[in-house]
Order: sequence, then C-alpha cells, then structure tokens
Amino acid sequence: MTDQSVEFPNRFLVNGVSQTIEPNFGVVTDAGTPINAAYLQPIEDQFTAVDAELATKETPAGAQAKVDALAGVGNTTTVKALDDEVTAYKADFAHKAGKIYAYKNIGGSL
Repeated sequence: MTDQSVEFPNRFLVNGVSQTIEPNFGVVTDAGTPINAAYLQPIEDQFTAVDAELATKETPAGAQAKVDALAGVGNTTTVKALDDEVTAYKADFAHKAGKIYAYKNIGGSL
C-alpha cells in the first residue's frame, strides 16, 4: 500500500478548464486522523494474515469426504436414526420392566 503522489494535488478539470482549488476551512478545531498508507497498512496486513489462516482450514466438503471415507459403504447412521433406536429400546425396556414388576407383585417368581 502506498500514498498517492501527484504533481498537482489540488488541480481539477472544471468544464474543460484546469482549475486549482485551495482548501479554505476557516478555524480547524480538530484536524482529524490522516488517512494514508501508514494508517491503513496494519489493516491490510491483518486481512493478509486472516486470508493465510483461512487457507489452512478444512472446508465442509473436505470434512464430509473424511466422514465418508471413515464410515465406509453402508456404515452410516444419522443422529435421528440412533435417537429413534435408543428411544425404542427404552420403551421396550420400560414395558418389560413393568411386566416383571407386575408379575412379582402377584406372587410370581423368576
């Protein structure tokens, strides 16, 4: 990043005629922050650093490819399928436990 360097910084073309316009601000109470290369370079450097870091990160497609490779054909199960399986097991277990409890309370033995 560099600052602009020109021969006539205040010269403009007005209706085809070259005019030099000089600033006439009156009393300047606060000059403000100069916007130049030295001020903006740290921001530019940070963008470059972030871009470099992002280039090393894994993409969603890359992560999915790893999952597919690890799972193998036919070895994938969704979280919902696992949840449904656990829920069905819990319901079956509760049903069997209820039968055992009822059987014991009526004098049966196991």
